[in-house]
Amino acid sequence: MNRQTEDYISLKPIADRFKNVANSITDNEIRNMIKNSLQRQIDEQLNLGLDTLGCRTTEIIDHWFDDYGNEDFVVTLIQNGLKKKFD
Repeated sequence: MNRQTEDYISLKPIADRFKNVANSITDNEIRNMIKNSLQRQIDEQLNLGLDTLGCRTTEIIDHWFDDYGNEDFVVTLIQNGLKKKFD
């Protein structure tokens, strides 16, 4: 048995588990992860503190995401970032 076959045999179960977990994440969960990350980054970059704007920041981001044109914009940014990283 060569090294490639050994690697395949040992990594296949891990890859299958990862695939199952990745497939179990819903679009809404992904959307919420992105929204939460954006909120955190905006708060850090503006240095306003969550106590200052609190739910107002959340409300602004929720409204921004409710416009599906903006959601497409975010998805395009992520896709372009991944392409750059792996090209």
